[in-house]
Amino acid sequence: MDYRKLIQAHLMQRLRVTSVYDDSGELGIFCVNASRRNDAVKICRNDLQSAPVEHAEFRFSGYLNRLRDMHDFRALTRDALFQRNELVPDGRQIRPGVWAGENVRIERGARIVAPAYLGARSKIRAASVITRGSVVERYAQVDFGTVVEDGTVLPFCYVGAGLEVNHSVVGFNRLFHLRRRVEVEIADPRLLGMQAQRPAHRAATALLSLTTFLPQAIARSLLGSKGKPIAQPECEPSFASTLSGWETPVPGTLPQPAESDFPDRADPNLLPATRRYGDQ
Repeated sequence: MDYRKLIQAHLMQRLRVTSVYDDSGELGIFCVNASRRNDAVKICRNDLQSAPVEHAEFRFSGYLNRLRDMHDFRALTRDALFQRNELVPDGRQIRPGVWAGENVRIERGARIVAPAYLGARSKIRAASVITRGSVVERYAQVDFGTVVEDGTVLPFCYVGAGLEVNHSVVGFNRLFHLRRRVEVEIADPRLLGMQAQRPAHRAATALLSLTTFLPQAIARSLLGSKGKPIAQPECEPSFASTLSGWETPVPGTLPQPAESDFPDRADPNLLPATRRYGDQ
């Protein structure tokens, strides 16, 4: 909205009130003379829906999003990432088309496919994928192996391990699917939960994580490769069961490539695989 043009048109028309219109009707934006406070009071009492007094019209033809539902909210963030409006992501471009706020934690093995936005102090765990214009807001966490495709993770939201969040807005223990227009409440905090919103709670949680991480890091650096490997945390049962079928491929179910195709591979039973997210 160019407010200079609005004020200029308001002064030229010499009326007490000017209302902004587009093809769908009034937009709830008004310009009122400072000497006509009663007119402003009437507009406010009408919840800025219309001007109940004599007024002029100002036609608006720029970018418009009324934010009436989740579809409009998702479209606003998508348009900002694709630079279809003048909204600028709050962060810096760590790669072309990928914006990140302050103190974002991206673990090794995670994939961020442009365009995407990661809010301040968000956490993207290993093997997870953020793709197709997705947004992870501040203090949100996407756990191990989860794919967020064309979706928005609201602030302080925790998304569990091994999930696929496609065309959805998640937060406050709810998932809204944009294509099916269905909202589901999820009570299991291992699937969808909320982080502590108070700074004191977040600081205590971070301190607890640090006390468990430091001993493992020190032991790992002292023992090196000669010592006994430190046990890694197990995946969630649902995600582990998904991967169990790939551990031992059944002979003869897939065509085996010729040895000449992979001359340097060490395991002759290794099967090629691709993933449909990002650039394969």
